[in-house]
Amino acid sequence: MSMTLAGYEFEGPVMNSSDLDPLPGVFAVITVWDTSPVLIDVDSGANTRESVKRHPRKRVWRRLSKPVGHVFVARYQNTDDKKQREALVNDIRRTMDVPCGN
Repeated sequence: MSMTLAGYEFEGPVMNSSDLDPLPGVFAVITVWDTSPVLIDVDSGANTRESVKRHPRKRVWRRLSKPVGHVFVARYQNTDDKKQREALVNDIRRTMDVPCGN
């Protein structure tokens, strides 16, 4: 299964961060408001799984996704290029309304 955000293809959704691969990539946090998927946050890390598990905005994700909860999608990279990941995150933030992390 996959999801497109700002023209980029992401794998998922998965409900548990443990289901994300421990690979470099960009991840997004999605919830549902009025039956439509809504992007809560987008970020990146050298290890996507651990980046989500240890993310400083996790409490905000929980607050913004009540009462339905949230899921994760990820776009993995073949290389650990931090600048490339940051550029993708910034492009998505410019293109979409992302309430968390701005």
